[in-house]
Amino acid sequence: MTFDSGTWWLAVLLLGFLTGALIYLLKRSLFGRVDRLDESVKKLDESTVKKPSYEKDKDKLTADIERIERDYTPRSVHEKSYDELRADIKKIMETHLTKLYSGCRVCPYRETCSHKLLIGEGLLNPTAAPLAQPLTQPLLQPHDYRQVKIDVNTTITIDLEKLKKQLEKSHFPPMLFQGGA
Repeated sequence: MTFDSGTWWLAVLLLGFLTGALIYLLKRSLFGRVDRLDESVKKLDESTVKKPSYEKDKDKLTADIERIERDYTPRSVHEKSYDELRADIKKIMETHLTKLYSGCRVCPYRETCSHKLLIGEGLLNPTAAPLAQPLTQPLLQPHDYRQVKIDVNTTITIDLEKLKKQLEKSHFPPMLFQGGA
């Protein structure tokens, strides 16, 4: 094949394009693999834990587990104390908050009878009510508490029932002559 002086530039240009295309394809395949490897290394680096922080967390969790094992109440002990508490409450109910019906009090079988009639007394007794009122009054009022988080470290508790009463007083004051005068 003979080239004259006018076609050499065309052959060099074609050879340059071929060389450039070959270098581009080679670069793309090699550096593409390197880029994928770099991404996988970054992903591993983000998802793994460094050894000092791992050891620190492990020590903390080990201490927590030891504390739980030390302070843990087994189910059998819990159930036993729960049953004792129930028996104590039942005894208090029988001795202090109820009394025997007057007909049962004179019955000769009152100790062994399983059909005793008990009358509620204690806090329900009208003579004891004035004495027990300061104790029972907070229990008898309805409360609807809500936690409002203001900041990361700041939480306030609001009693909605109390807030409703305050709004009623401020917006609906008592009217003196209701129904006309």
